[in-house]
Amino acid sequence: WWHPKFYVHQQSGNDSNEGLQSSPIKSIQEAIDRTPEGGACTIVLLSEYTCESITTGKNQTIVIVGDTLDGDGNPIRTLRYDTSNPSSKIFVDSGTNLICKRLILEANNNGNSASHWSTLFKISQSSGTGIYIGEWSSSKTTKIVLNHPLLNIESAITLFAMRYCEIVAPNPQNLITKWGAGHSLFAAENVVADSTVTLPNTGWN
Repeated sequence: WWHPKFYVHQQSGNDSNEGLQSSPIKSIQEAIDRTPEGGACTIVLLSEYTCESITTGKNQTIVIVGDTLDGDGNPIRTLRYDTSNPSSKIFVDSGTNLICKRLILEANNNGNSASHWSTLFKISQSSGTGIYIGEWSSSKTTKIVLNHPLLNIESAITLFAMRYCEIVAPNPQNLITKWGAGHSLFAAENVVADSTVTLPNTGWN
């Protein structure tokens, strides 16, 4: 089973590089494009990363992970929404599972109304598509930072899971989710939110 590891450095990488730690590529999209339909890859971020418009392939498994933690076990690499670019998001295409761990995920809304929904992720309505955030262990090494009153997980979501991660917000705001027919919030365990975040009573706590 082909499962390569690509190292990405947005500032000093080059998309013509091999994608090794010593010769990283520049973009997440390049790593995804090198992964065939039905394949899998791990993308290791060596730097802060501001999203462009990113689209996965179909039936892939894409793991995005920070390269290191600080001395207290906290993530130091940030994957963020570009507030100047409304298209700044990762679209997860049909049948693909996106896994994010050991990262700080900065969710913004660029001033859009709730009807726009998107912050950092958008997901296909096709079955078998999902987003998983956090470690499936007892280590809280993934963090979501809300910089807008809405954490707008796309209404087209099929499967969304969080485990062992933290949600923080600089100002009082709520975590808002909407689920359409045929969509589900997978069991989320040991999710810790600060006092400015309200978790809905749909299996989150």
